[in-house]
Amino acid sequence: MTLTSNKPKNILYIPSATSGTGIAGGEVYLLSVMRHLDRNLYNPIVLLPGDEGGFREALNKLDVHSIVLKFNYGWLKQDRAWYTFLSGISDRINKIGEIIDEYHIDLVHTNSNIFLEGALAARLKGIRHILIVHIPFLENQPLFQRLRLSPNSFASLINDISDHIIAVSEPTAETLRPYVPDTNLTVINVGLELDIYKKAANKQTSNIRSELNLKENTPLVVAVGRIHPDKGFDVLIEAAALVIEKRPDVSFLVLGSKDVINYYKQLEARLLELNIQGNFIFLGFRLDVPEILSQCDIFALTSVSEGGPYVLLEAIICRCAVVATKCGGIVEKVIKDRDSGLLIEVGDFQSLTNNILMILNDSELSSHLCDKAYEIVTGNFEAKQSINELMVVYNKVLVNPINTSGTYAIDFFKQATAEYGHLGLRLEELYERFTRVENLAYKVLNNRIYSFFKKFTHLG
Repeated sequence: MTLTSNKPKNILYIPSATSGTGIAGGEVYLLSVMRHLDRNLYNPIVLLPGDEGGFREALNKLDVHSIVLKFNYGWLKQDRAWYTFLSGISDRINKIGEIIDEYHIDLVHTNSNIFLEGALAARLKGIRHILIVHIPFLENQPLFQRLRLSPNSFASLINDISDHIIAVSEPTAETLRPYVPDTNLTVINVGLELDIYKKAANKQTSNIRSELNLKENTPLVVAVGRIHPDKGFDVLIEAAALVIEKRPDVSFLVLGSKDVINYYKQLEARLLELNIQGNFIFLGFRLDVPEILSQCDIFALTSVSEGGPYVLLEAIICRCAVVATKCGGIVEKVIKDRDSGLLIEVGDFQSLTNNILMILNDSELSSHLCDKAYEIVTGNFEAKQSINELMVVYNKVLVNPINTSGTYAIDFFKQATAEYGHLGLRLEELYERFTRVENLAYKVLNNRIYSFFKKFTHLG
């Protein structure tokens, strides 16, 4: 069965929590979807958790309407952050529901970490919901730091609140089986717009070595990703120090926004301790990532866990030799150890060091790795094919009968989280007040004047 209406179906996209503050892998993927989506069939509307950065501007250029709705999906270890998150769930669900009504949304499409509110709003309104799972369940993800679920419970949860689930890789899909039936689960590999990267590699409008006052023959090792503990840049720094001992001519570049400032400061401090700050450069968020990649020799992927990662494909198309951790996702489908790249265990900076040096010292090996990886990516990870498969899933879900709107379980959940979050915040306020009173009392009791009057009063 296929869609028969001449009117495009309205799809509300709710991307990751980083969207709106920059263009990372998830945003690159979504922009690719927007470029290849059949607008005669589907009208995209994107809900952003923030309006800073270049993502909204990029959507505007593609004539995609976007709406900003603040999502406080931060790190939830601290009690106040957790209670603030909980207290806002009901309001966020209600606002998404209003958007669904106002824009006559037919399908809600959510990505990874922001799925709860979109899925529940869709269920309350009786419309369909699709979730794209980019990374397997991880206990250290922000939501699950406090929402204590097992991987199996997580799979059951997303199956219960989704009409269909898309995994971006087979290893990610395996973490969801058998709790998600095969009829509700589809694997669609991320796709790359090959022409964009080929053109960027050939255009060479910028020279990163010249920009950084490096010699033209300086070997460059590059890593790309938001500055976050999940990306393992601390491991890269340890390896860089050992590489530079033997090859002081090598420079390391990191491209990505400073997502976790404390982590970034730790990395900077470690560079100073190792005295390699001249060879290790944080370039921040860049719009010319493909051009920079095409000028680098080695791409280092040091992540703890990944679903894609999209940037791995970008680096390969830009002819970087790859050293990568076995961090999941498509990594081991693309990188065959010693053939299309070099693989290491997560956190193993010594192996990372050895492999970087191996590539730097063996140009034939580097060329072989680049050629083999390029063949794999160009043959299996093309964006147009990926988006066509996505639209097949849209069609499959949209022709199914519409859900019944409303559910008392979700209404109870909204009320419970709002009240629990409010009570938690009040307790935090009371605790802070008590702490201030306690500190004040301590200062008074240990004050010399108070001690003098106490002694004087006692003598009297």
